[in-house]
Amino acid sequence: MAEALRMNNGKPQLGYLLQFPTAIQAFARVKELGAAKYEKGNWKKGGKPDDEYIDAAMRHMMAFVEGEKIAEDSGCLHLAHAAWNLFALMELNYPGEVYDKTLFDQMMEFWKVKRMVSEPVVLPAPPQIPSTPKAWPERFIPLPARERDEDGTYEGSK
Repeated sequence: MAEALRMNNGKPQLGYLLQFPTAIQAFARVKELGAAKYEKGNWKKGGKPDDEYIDAAMRHMMAFVEGEKIAEDSGCLHLAHAAWNLFALMELNYPGEVYDKTLFDQMMEFWKVKRMVSEPVVLPAPPQIPSTPKAWPERFIPLPARERDEDGTYEGSK
């Protein structure tokens, strides 16, 4: 059977986002709360200085670093609030500007080559010592147990 053509070269692999279901849901809750608190899409109006988004993200990061997981004024994760502020800052300042293609391609090639060169070396397993004394090679046969003298030394060690 013929294989269908797909023209996906150079397109972002958005499926990677599916590896973060908890983070995506937490982020969505922040967006949901913001839409209820202000209005849906209010953030797109912009007009706020970048510092407001950076300050808000940092406040939430600091709260997280200090051990506070949930924001008391929302019930949402502080990390999700921080992420929302950073995402909004990116969308407002860099609409459609996802990455520097030339640099990205260079770095992708660098890491592909580096990973091929620096793959871990797998060493052979050490020889297994048989568990039964009869199967031990002569060099592994333990010395016979010796009795200690009254003073705690072995016979002939004085």
